[in-house]
Amino acid sequence: MSETNSSSKEETSATSVQVLFTMSRKSTSENDTAKSSKENDDTVCADIDSNSIETGDVPDSILCVFWNGGKIGAAYFNILTQQLYVLSDMMDPAPQYIITRNLFREINFKQIVTIGTPCDRFVKLIIDLIARSDDNTFDSDEIRQVPPNLSLLPVNEYSYTACQFKLFSLNLPNMPVDCSEAERE
Repeated sequence: MSETNSSSKEETSATSVQVLFTMSRKSTSENDTAKSSKENDDTVCADIDSNSIETGDVPDSILCVFWNGGKIGAAYFNILTQQLYVLSDMMDPAPQYIITRNLFREINFKQIVTIGTPCDRFVKLIIDLIARSDDNTFDSDEIRQVPPNLSLLPVNEYSYTACQFKLFSLNLPNMPVDCSEAERE
């Protein structure tokens, strides 16, 4: 009984995501511009349903996940509803990775993006979760074959400082032309 309660608490913590924003398609005709954003969202979902469900090519979600220092950070985009969900940074200690396992158990991800190499322990776990391997072999030293739906980004190009530099060097449409480095920050 206590085992069931503890597992339900873990599953609840994995699902505590919040909707960051909802994308809506811009209409081109004058009649469509009068529609509310809710109706636009329904139209987008209806178009995806009618075009993709019959062929079986319904993409569910794209996950971006990062693990560092015992914490997991994740966000996923549901293509069907066009919503971005953000999972607050949570403690997910190795080697159990309970939050990560629950996340993969609850949501069917079509594409996963993470940072690392195939020999990293966390990446090995993700590869095993994608392959639905329940034998807990991620502790082994063998390097996994990276599945086609997993994108591994190089650590040196996507470090915190590199990403911060890329953000500060963006030229946004409403940004003043003569903006200094201090003003960008």
